[in-house]
Amino acid sequence: MLLALVFIAVGISIMFFCLSRRFENSLKNKKFKPLSSFPLISVLIPAYNSEKNIKETLESIKKSDYPNKEIIVINDSDDKTPEIAESFGCKVIRNKKRKGKWFALNIGAKKAKGKFLMILDSDTTLQKKTISTLLRSFVHYENSGERVGIVAPRYMARNKKNLLARFCDMEQSFHQSILKVQMNLKSILSIRGCCMLIKKSAFADAGGFSPSILEDGDFSAKVIKSGYSIKYEPRALVKTREPETYAELLHAKRRYGKGTLYCLLKHKKPFLFSIQSAICFYPCFVLGLAFIGTLLFQSPLSLTPLMLLFVSFSLPAISTTTLLIVLAVLSAAGILLGTMGSVSTAQIKAGIINTALPFFAVFVPLVTYAYFKGVFSAVSDKIHNRPEFNLNDW
Repeated sequence: MLLALVFIAVGISIMFFCLSRRFENSLKNKKFKPLSSFPLISVLIPAYNSEKNIKETLESIKKSDYPNKEIIVINDSDDKTPEIAESFGCKVIRNKKRKGKWFALNIGAKKAKGKFLMILDSDTTLQKKTISTLLRSFVHYENSGERVGIVAPRYMARNKKNLLARFCDMEQSFHQSILKVQMNLKSILSIRGCCMLIKKSAFADAGGFSPSILEDGDFSAKVIKSGYSIKYEPRALVKTREPETYAELLHAKRRYGKGTLYCLLKHKKPFLFSIQSAICFYPCFVLGLAFIGTLLFQSPLSLTPLMLLFVSFSLPAISTTTLLIVLAVLSAAGILLGTMGSVSTAQIKAGIINTALPFFAVFVPLVTYAYFKGVFSAVSDKIHNRPEFNLNDW
């Protein structure tokens, strides 16, 4: 039975690997044409006590090569965020009372004049060509006859000097591999709310954002239900701030777990009964596929430690502790094999000790715990008829 499960996992992982590579290869044949026009893009930045980060965000927008844009900062802060935004020539909307990101974005969209809306977190920075690449991708898909609502970029941590932030970046790299798989089915299911380009008509058709604890997942489902597709464009890059303390990490992951359950209950069709979910989510049992998928996405060479891992599973006398250690070591080896050509042996050893082992031994269990804590919190709220949206969860 165990060997059968192992081979099933291998088959699923190979399927993921092939679909991911298929999408990557399709990008090589997808050459964008130069933009024939530059419609106004309204960049909406919801801000809450963001004075430490928003300056870099605004500087990155100013350095963008896209010429026709307006910046609207929707402020819930009681710090110097509004003054910083105004010094960059932004339009600032000052809310008298904090009501959450969903409310701020809806207010900003009403004031926006652009044909397109770019939602950007106050701790997220753009690259020079991010906006133009997202729009060119949008135009390409629409010219191909598709009804596109959102195009989302690739994202990575901007604060990689922090160990927890690096761990989050590793986790998100797996998530973005899932997005590559979903793109073979014409649309991804959800995007990360730190950055997205939205057609304003799609925003209106979806009814804007709802008071949800996971507003990006909820909004994605509403866009899909309105008849639009969501595209992932890895050639456009943004850098976002990841959690830097354990308290911050656990709080964020608890919210994600809680919000995910609410999204599944409210939007069963896209998240539970779609081809994307059947292919991408049903086979994903918590850690197994995460380890295997991460290994395979890095390099075909990683099949070697993967097969050793399966051998370790078949040993009848192996203890749970030993198995976890073997799992961590071999998974780390698989990831590092993907970049072996560009790093030295000393760097590989340092990577295993400083990053890979703590990731699998500490980060993954912590995140899993926080996710499930969030799920149980959502169940408790449902039982006691408490509202989903609560600012204390942020």
